[in-house]
Amino acid sequence: MSDPNEQIFNLFGQVLGALHRSRRVSWLELDLTMAQLKVLATLHREGSLPTGALAERLQVSPPSITRQIDRLVRGGWVIRHRSEDDRRVVVVILTEKGRRLMQALSPCGAPRQLLARALERMAPRSREDLLRGLAALHEALQDVTSCGHHNSDERG
Repeated sequence: MSDPNEQIFNLFGQVLGALHRSRRVSWLELDLTMAQLKVLATLHREGSLPTGALAERLQVSPPSITRQIDRLVRGGWVIRHRSEDDRRVVVVILTEKGRRLMQALSPCGAPRQLLARALERMAPRSREDLLRGLAALHEALQDVTSCGHHNSDERG
């Protein structure tokens, strides 16, 4: 039988690879520029914003942000809405489609959903064992990444 540590390294690598691939597929399917993704990410992080504020946040000119927003509106990723307080102000809002995309691309998006589905397929006992094992691994990583390295025979 092979070394248990080597088996752990291999399995852990396979799990991380599967999670990484689940995220990468979403990126490959997009027909959006990096500038458009930055607009969507900013709106996802900060909520709806007036066009001018969005241009400032992204450090682009008003005509540039207007072109990006035009394309995003045509794609169904955002909508424009006139401010109720000041009709001269146009607010840009993520649509449900835009929110779903940002959730899928976020660190807690597609890989998290994939992992949740996989965990649901596991027997309760296996999930509990995994939880204990990951907690122990996390603790050990905390120990060895701090300045005081523990030697392996200090743990039980």
